[in-house]
Amino acid sequence: MIQVLHQVLEAEVLRSWASAEFSNPMRWDQLSQFAPAEVVQRLRLGVPTDENDWKALEVAIRQFRAPLLRGLLALPIQWHSAELAVKDLEALRVIAYGPFVEVTPSRVLKDIVKVLEQDRQIDGGMFNVNVHRIRAGFLIRLK
Repeated sequence: MIQVLHQVLEAEVLRSWASAEFSNPMRWDQLSQFAPAEVVQRLRLGVPTDENDWKALEVAIRQFRAPLLRGLLALPIQWHSAELAVKDLEALRVIAYGPFVEVTPSRVLKDIVKVLEQDRQIDGGMFNVNVHRIRAGFLIRLK
């Protein structure tokens, strides 16, 4: 069962998204097109970011993901933080991204996981590479 924890500001969502996107070293060159060089350098060094860095990352993610975010952020959205039990993850649906829909028209997370477990390629295999990289460093903490 999904438990909504609290409402969050759009800035928090953008910062989380930017943090996820730009923690990937494969994105650093792209990030340098949207954020000041010193911010990119601090991210590469793993130095904690200050408020100015976070604001720069908000601007960067808005530009980097503009085709997706422009329409989304124009909507009157109320963002929330939620906690999910592991068993609830299988019912989640992912965004209607062409490469996902192509291999799993249902867009249900558990169906995408099955495709990955079968070593079928998603998005030319790049998605698979990223999932394997993330999985290698993923730590699950059970309550």
